[in-house]
Amino acid sequence: MKPQTLADIQVLIQNRELVELLDWEEKEGYVLARPKTWLGSETFKALAEFFHAIGGEYVSAGKQSHFRVRLGEKPSRRPLAEIIKDLRERIQELEAYL
Repeated sequence: MKPQTLADIQVLIQNRELVELLDWEEKEGYVLARPKTWLGSETFKALAEFFHAIGGEYVSAGKQSHFRVRLGEKPSRRPLAEIIKDLRERIQELEAYL
């Protein structure tokens, strides 16, 4: 699914808490999502993988760092469902060690 609007991207995240961690803006054909605070490595990694899966990227720019995705752009070669499947497998592997 190609996101066409900022709302499309927020719906794809499916986790209201993650959506609330970011300041959202639609600008010049892009959606920009700036972290409101430090995200922590696991949350950052999850968001980075999500944005990459929908064709976006992370722009490192100091206090202006943000996730960015062009609206209407095709997703990456790796489908989001595949990323979720891999994450579930990793969780199962970790649970097996507990």
